[in-house]
Amino acid sequence: MACYVGYLPFGIALAYVQHYWIFLVLRFFVGFFIQGIQSVCFVLLMEFCSPRFREIVGGLEGLIGGLAVGALSGVSYWWQDWRAIQLCLTLPSILALSKYCFLRESLRWQMVQGKVAEAKKTIEFIFRWNKLAADPSLDDKLQDMSDALVAEQQLEADYTWLDCFRSPRMRKYTLAQSFMW
Repeated sequence: MACYVGYLPFGIALAYVQHYWIFLVLRFFVGFFIQGIQSVCFVLLMEFCSPRFREIVGGLEGLIGGLAVGALSGVSYWWQDWRAIQLCLTLPSILALSKYCFLRESLRWQMVQGKVAEAKKTIEFIFRWNKLAADPSLDDKLQDMSDALVAEQQLEADYTWLDCFRSPRMRKYTLAQSFMW
């Protein structure tokens, strides 16, 4: 949410700026906040799909993003008012802010954090939305699932960004990705 709130004023201001250096500063912040928005959206997308489809969905998300950038170059060829295009790209973020009014934390996140009561409310909301009857043994199942997820997370290795540079192969891949991105 902070990225949307930060992106909106910088994106709108970018459409009205008259000086090159101010444009560069604003563009830096727009890029900074857009990266945060894209990262959060990607994580949400991955949490909404089954683990066996995540590779496909992640690839499609990248493909669609690339096609959208390509389409934007075509639009800007015909509609050469970059300020209006900037506003058209920024203002829909106001609508995107509304998702925080109804989008809850992911069920997996609630379970890993041990927030079983919130997870139960989320599941009950989903049942009501889909007009289904709630499972009477929901409390026990949620507690078991939460315990299993917490135990699974504790068993995983604790990685840091330094692990990207430990082996020559990973170092090569990390540097290549850094320059390509």
